[in-house]
Amino acid sequence: QTGNAASNVTVSSTVPTRTGYTFTGWDTAANGSGTDYAGNDTYTLPNSGTDTLYAQWTPVVITATPVTLTYDPQGGSGEPGDQTGNAASTVTVPTTVPTRRVYRFTGWNTAADGSGMDCVGGDTVILPNSGTITLYAQWTPVAATGAESPIPVPVLPALLLLLTSLLLAALGIKRLL
Repeated sequence: QTGNAASNVTVSSTVPTRTGYTFTGWDTAANGSGTDYAGNDTYTLPNSGTDTLYAQWTPVVITATPVTLTYDPQGGSGEPGDQTGNAASTVTVPTTVPTRRVYRFTGWNTAADGSGMDCVGGDTVILPNSGTITLYAQWTPVAATGAESPIPVPVLPALLLLLTSLLLAALGIKRLL
């Protein structure tokens, strides 16, 4: 702005912008140690020469909101521990394999019913902007493999004969006609 020596002018109310900063006003010193002025304040021009008002800035503080990735074993055990990171950051799915009796672990999924995104150990997951994301263990049933062995078919008649003989002996019958 221009004007006569020692005349008053009105400080502009236009707010400048700077990425990552908030404008806090004007000052007669670049480092903010001079006299502060705000938009629409009165400023007296010098008797000669030029004066400069310097924009003052405060950095915008971005607080990182922690977001958590959890693992639901859905009846199993030995799932990885929760992982925490900043919003929209990536985390790597651990290679930890949970266990569940008579089931085989087939991987993780973002939906409990397996209809979401599949993940396996080593995959990266982008965390949401807020809250928690859960990966659910996916399982496939396997055939029972206990210590019990099926009785072979040829042994069944002999077993039946043995049991019948024991029953007859218990009843005191020595021979069948």
